[in-house]
Amino acid sequence: HFKSKFILAEIRKEFKNIPADELKGMVESFNDPLMKKVSKLEELATASEAQEQFEEFSSDYDNQPPNPEREQLIKSIDQLSGSTENTVSMVMAMMKGAQVGQNAELPQSEKIPPEEIEEAMKEIRPQIKEMMAVSMQKTQAFAYKDLPNEELRELAERLKEKNVKKYQDLINKGITRAFSNMGENLGKDMAKLPPEEEEEE
Repeated sequence: HFKSKFILAEIRKEFKNIPADELKGMVESFNDPLMKKVSKLEELATASEAQEQFEEFSSDYDNQPPNPEREQLIKSIDQLSGSTENTVSMVMAMMKGAQVGQNAELPQSEKIPPEEIEEAMKEIRPQIKEMMAVSMQKTQAFAYKDLPNEELRELAERLKEKNVKKYQDLINKGITRAFSNMGENLGKDMAKLPPEEEEEE
């Protein structure tokens, strides 16, 4: 169920009714040298061939974290970009979607009440966020390891700009909805599995 075409389709829906001049402003906000550089660094950091480098970096990071100023800059960028918060929302949307989808296929006597689903999501969210925050900040520290603090400060300021924030918010809304839909489809399929097949899974 997790295919990029579904995610892209939901993202496109978010931009469908945005005026052309506003879209142009958003694109231009990401067209300057720093934002292009950051995008390239993020792309390289998440490439499969960088996995081994990340593991080494992660180990060093755990044993000897960066100086407090740089650590604070990374946390600030994470907060301003919404990286952790949005990742948590995506994970939660998928989990909730899976339960909602499963409910739709179960007999009435086996359905979980919506309020119980909501309560379970509220309880688990802080745990997911705590885990994700460490992971996302470490990933960003790795991606930006060659950026001097001066450029990190500039990036933090750029992330406060209206066009940048709106662009990211629209993308994240589309992705979160896509994960919710994909989770529902997954949940429906899980509910249809015969008991013995479910156990084998």
